[in-house]
Amino acid sequence: MNPAILLGLTAAVGWGAAVLLEGAGARKVGYVKSSFWFSVICTVFGAFVAAALRDELVLADVAWGALAGVFSILGISPLHKAMQDGQFAIAVPISAAGTACITALWGLIAGDPISAVSWFAIAIGIIGIAVVSWPDEPVEYTHRLTPALLSVISAIGFGGAFIMYDQTSKASGLWPLVPGYGVTTLVLLPAFLLSKSRRLTRTVARTILPASIMSLLATAAFLTATRASSVAVASVLGSLYPAVTAIMAWAIFNEGVSKRRAFGVVLTIVCPGLLAVGSL
Repeated sequence: MNPAILLGLTAAVGWGAAVLLEGAGARKVGYVKSSFWFSVICTVFGAFVAAALRDELVLADVAWGALAGVFSILGISPLHKAMQDGQFAIAVPISAAGTACITALWGLIAGDPISAVSWFAIAIGIIGIAVVSWPDEPVEYTHRLTPALLSVISAIGFGGAFIMYDQTSKASGLWPLVPGYGVTTLVLLPAFLLSKSRRLTRTVARTILPASIMSLLATAAFLTATRASSVAVASVLGSLYPAVTAIMAWAIFNEGVSKRRAFGVVLTIVCPGLLAVGSL
């Protein structure tokens, strides 16, 4: 098996479990606090691993990593807010399908050939997003964005982050991940300081700590996959993580969705798989 495929699937499993734990933390303490501690742990642990592996500190790649961090903020915070307000099994697939489509289109712009299967997958993803996003009953949102719209914004952020990480060199190893998570930490710091409770309690640590470690390892697997193959292949395989999150959410939290939305979730899970097939 192509190592890039195995690494991409590893990223999917890690991100899927991490997102579920992050969402659980957001429900308990709010998305600002959960996102901040998540980023802090990833930054510290990432720096430790990169230093232990003696990766080369390339300034250009550090800059690309920082830009990826800016986009990650646009991806992480809206997704946490969407999961706090809506359902895990709805918010996560929308974000993942949108991310897969964005990176596939970037591959087209960058000169990577997009097959007919990939274009079909993009269409499936867009349909899935529409099906999942359409509310079962008319709902008025006057003071906040809907969970579905927040998830679309998240997709733009994660797609941009993936593209930025793809610009880094193999020599830098995991160092680009450190400024990526570090920028997120700095941006969230003011909101975190204004929050009522800032202490990392044992209850929060039980979900955020394992989520952070799994997310960092998954992102490291993704970064390695992009260097072994194209960002389109790596990103669409990584975007399979909603399958992990949805299955765990239904099994652990017993979350229910309508038949129509369940069909939309299936489409958004199928989309990254088809994109991977079309990108090989």
